[in-house]
Amino acid sequence: MKLLDYLPFNSSNKFSASLIEYQNKIWLALFGAPEILLRLSHQTPEEKRAEISKAIDKIAYAGERIIGIAAKDITEEMQQIEIKLNAKQKFDNLSFLGTISFTDPIRIGVRDAIHRVEQVGIRTVIVTGDHRGTAEAVAKELGFQIKNENTIDGDQLDLMTDEELKSRLPYLRIVSRVSPEGKVKMVKAYQDIGETVAMTGDGINDAPSLKQADIGIAMGSGTDVAKDVAELVLLDDNYNTIISAINEGRRTMENVRKVIVYLLSSILDELILIGGSLLIGLNLPMNAIQILWVNFFTDSFPRMLGFFFHSFTRVFFSDRLSAMLFSMSFMGHRESRDE
Repeated sequence: MKLLDYLPFNSSNKFSASLIEYQNKIWLALFGAPEILLRLSHQTPEEKRAEISKAIDKIAYAGERIIGIAAKDITEEMQQIEIKLNAKQKFDNLSFLGTISFTDPIRIGVRDAIHRVEQVGIRTVIVTGDHRGTAEAVAKELGFQIKNENTIDGDQLDLMTDEELKSRLPYLRIVSRVSPEGKVKMVKAYQDIGETVAMTGDGINDAPSLKQADIGIAMGSGTDVAKDVAELVLLDDNYNTIISAINEGRRTMENVRKVIVYLLSSILDELILIGGSLLIGLNLPMNAIQILWVNFFTDSFPRMLGFFFHSFTRVFFSDRLSAMLFSMSFMGHRESRDE
């Protein structure tokens, strides 16, 4: 077997293509989204394609990731003209050969972590290039209550106007077979309705949406392109690390608020006393040394006693982040980094 040419997977076509020389014949072989390849497999009878489509859905809705394989003999075409693969090339008249499926379980602790962030108003939306059935199976395993209105495909997303998408956002939990442009469209739509958006990703195709999001979160094991445009890089690829970061950020904000409130409340009486004296033309009731003496006793001891971090529960539940978009790779279902 000899590889003559290769077209890498891309998120527009949703498949890769190879020219292979095997047993004195030239074969065009495609690997990718099975429903896409099935539509291109005109050599496969219509009845057989309907049967295969049902089998694909059954496998996907069982939670497995699935890759289709289609091919055709182009020996005669190659004798007439040399064929070079390109992304805009038209692929048709293929024969659907079969599928490869495998399971990729969610990571330990992700279900509980998502439940915790849901309680404080952080909505998790799964945005993935995987099959709709696979995405729904994973979402149910994570504890999501999924109905038809909660899921759309990338093709539906591309056809929606901005206003139509915004009306669907409160109900969306899954966007499957989404393109890089679709991810950016999702992020912008959430931002347009006033939401704060965090986006996770690891591939080249995630870079535009990571850059568009208010908080771009790249995986440490992801591509350099994704990490360059992201605000945060998760070195351990762990969902719980995001929760720790949220907790630490809210802890910091809580202490900043406490400092501001304490300082304003402790000096308010001095501001009124001295400022009022200046406004009505009276002599200053306190000189600089007296002010320092008062501040020493009113500020120092309470500051030493009162400035402790809140417990995790109080800090974590004190604020709300509007929405978080996660590619399924972060849940443990890893998409191709070259999409």
